Amino acid sequence: MNSNEIWIIFTKNKPLDGCEINMDDSDFYFAEVFLQAPDLANAIEQAKELMLSNKLELSEVSKGLIYAPGEWKQDTPQNRTINEKSNDVIRSNKPQVGPFRSEEIQEDMQYQHIVTELN
Repeated sequence: MNSNEIWIIFTKNKPLDGCEINMDDSDFYFAEVFLQAPDLANAIEQAKELMLSNKLELSEVSKGLIYAPGEWKQDTPQNRTINEKSNDVIRSNKPQVGPFRSEEIQEDMQYQHIVTELN
């Protein structure tokens, strides 16, 4: 892996005092963080710092994936967001946070990651 890998970190976050996010008074909010990092450990640490800057404590990481455009082909709102945010990181070299979801919304959502075999 090199330092140009784009990571997608799927996070669960607890709001801290002063957090401006409040969707249905959930105890946790879920979002994906998109950033460049040399490895998963570094990506998680950057995600943690980014969440703290938004007054959120990163409580859990459910997945950490390297972004590969060909793997997000299915035309869904989630895949469009993943492609848009990842491309924003590529263009700006700045971390991005996807839309936040409450616990109720998270329970209703299900991500499907289809891996395309490349020759």
